[in-house]
Amino acid sequence: MVLSVGKCRDDCGDAQMKLQTSSSTRLAANLSGARLYVAIALVIALGAAWTWFNRLPEIAATPTQAQPHTGFAAPNFSLPSLAGETFTLADLKGKVVLVNFWATWCPPCRAEMPAIDAAYRANKDAGFIVLAVDQMENPDIVNAFRAKYNLSFPLLLDSDGAINRQYLVSALPTSFFVDRKGVIRDMMIGGSMSREFIEGKIKTLLEEK
Repeated sequence: MVLSVGKCRDDCGDAQMKLQTSSSTRLAANLSGARLYVAIALVIALGAAWTWFNRLPEIAATPTQAQPHTGFAAPNFSLPSLAGETFTLADLKGKVVLVNFWATWCPPCRAEMPAIDAAYRANKDAGFIVLAVDQMENPDIVNAFRAKYNLSFPLLLDSDGAINRQYLVSALPTSFFVDRKGVIRDMMIGGSMSREFIEGKIKTLLEEK
């Protein structure tokens, strides 16, 4: 009888240890699953916040003469630059044009500006020009931004948002790649472009005559 009791104690101890091990494993699995769900929820929340903060202020809608679309002529516009010049898109036929809608308060806009400037400096002699259309900001703020980043391409002032409405821009940055004939060949909405990305987009356009 004593041996049976001892054996029972050993067996019961083993069973208890197995039960504790199984419980610990399940607890660890549950904790890992919970961490995964929290990480996914955090990514979704950060994405929603990014979209919210980079949205444009509401602008009263007005009829547009042309809706920008790949394969169609880019809507013409004229805007003043910080330097006091007036740039008209139609006058730039024969050049490859990057029309970039941006604002100083937009993080991805700030992030891609050095890349845009590097691509512009490297390709301007081949016929590449950048028209960076600032969204309804004070010229002093835009000029301070230009000086901080040492930007060499024209910064245009869309003071009342008219060109924003004409191009139906809803998020920043938004870029249109326009070929030598004035046709939109590609678009980039949101995100920050690298120099390699920009030069990849304009390489074929610059080779066209």
